[in-house]
Amino acid sequence: MPQMIVKYIPHSSHIPGSVKDIRTLRISQEVREWIANHIQSRLNVSGISQLFQKRARDMEKAWQERKPDDIVKIRDHLIIRDDIYNIWKEIVMEENVTGL
Repeated sequence: MPQMIVKYIPHSSHIPGSVKDIRTLRISQEVREWIANHIQSRLNVSGISQLFQKRARDMEKAWQERKPDDIVKIRDHLIIRDDIYNIWKEIVMEENVTGL
């Protein structure tokens, strides 16, 4: 496995690797599709959000023991209502355009 070199450059607007910083990353395609499937089966944004709340609470241990390869997994556990709403909005816009 190739080694990753991390070079720290001072940042004034955020702390690299912090929860706030990781939340700016894209969620994985797998989670995106899971959310889209549940939206299409008519589960609302609030219902999907509640499913992810428990996962977010379970992340403390993963956060403490994190490795660079775990960042995508951690991001997928930090799903917030806005992430779900954005996917919902894409689906609704697509349905309106295609007339579904």
